[in-house]
Amino acid sequence: MLFDPKWLHAHGETEQIKTGRGDAWLINYQEHDWVLRRYRRGGMVAKFNKKYYLGWCLEATRAWKEWHLLYAMHELGLPVPRPVAATVCWSYSRLVPVYQAGILINKIPGAETLADKLKKDSLSETEWNAVGRCIRKFHDASVFHADLNADNILFDENQKIYLIDFDRGEFRQSNHWKNSNLDRLNRSLTKLMYLNARFYYAASCWNYLLNAYKNG
Repeated sequence: MLFDPKWLHAHGETEQIKTGRGDAWLINYQEHDWVLRRYRRGGMVAKFNKKYYLGWCLEATRAWKEWHLLYAMHELGLPVPRPVAATVCWSYSRLVPVYQAGILINKIPGAETLADKLKKDSLSETEWNAVGRCIRKFHDASVFHADLNADNILFDENQKIYLIDFDRGEFRQSNHWKNSNLDRLNRSLTKLMYLNARFYYAASCWNYLLNAYKNG
């Protein structure tokens, strides 16, 4: 029930929110504020399969892995939303097990993405420094974010910074991936700068972020 937007809408308040794949809702249910996200495929695969994943065991499913990663990061004190619940529903096609999945997390009060903030105004050097230090915390904890981009960095109502959407994320003990992880974010910001008539980002912004990241 908690993973059915129609049921939740009948028993509380729901609002669909814009995401890269368009399948997430803000939920207010029995005084709880949550975000429901159902897993959806991207890229070429999504043209013929939007919501099914191949999987033989619960521990290998995306929802299971993301929920446990979020829980571990939350226990470490990293700025991530607290996981509430996850669901995996199996079906079988020609004896091949496939599943659909969803995850429920706590809503971050007053959350606004880095991308949305930059469409309205520039960030100060102090704010860019804070983003760099936030990312460094995750890297120091050996957390790999598979899709580090400007839409997955949030500022809450007190301007505290969080990272979200850890689908395909994991703990990695090596260090070679960290620079490419940062490069991914830089590409995301640069792409948004060219796609939007107003987007307050420049090379100096990245330098502020990178300097704070390097200095911890």
